[in-house]
Amino acid sequence: MAILQSRIETRKKLLTVNKSSLSSTIRKKESANDSRPSAKGIGAVGVLFIVFVFGGIVFMDLHSLYLFISKHYRRKKRLAKNKEHSNEIVHCYSQNVKIKLKKTTHT
Repeated sequence: MAILQSRIETRKKLLTVNKSSLSSTIRKKESANDSRPSAKGIGAVGVLFIVFVFGGIVFMDLHSLYLFISKHYRRKKRLAKNKEHSNEIVHCYSQNVKIKLKKTTHT
């Protein structure tokens, strides 16, 4: 019985084939070459469609980014201008108070 089992094992080893090297497995993974002009044209149209769709999305995002940055810059500039203006008003107000105080103390 042991001799028969060993013969079966050796024949199994001899008869087994590496499935990844079979031509049927290789053909499943490779696409067929198609050199017809119509196939190339359809492929080119598909590529252009994908480029336009994703390009449009990126363009819209870039436009939104530009609007956000310009709005942020204008707001920052306006706040800086308002801060300068408010400092001038406070400074003028404090000078007027000092002048009024000086006038009232001298009389």
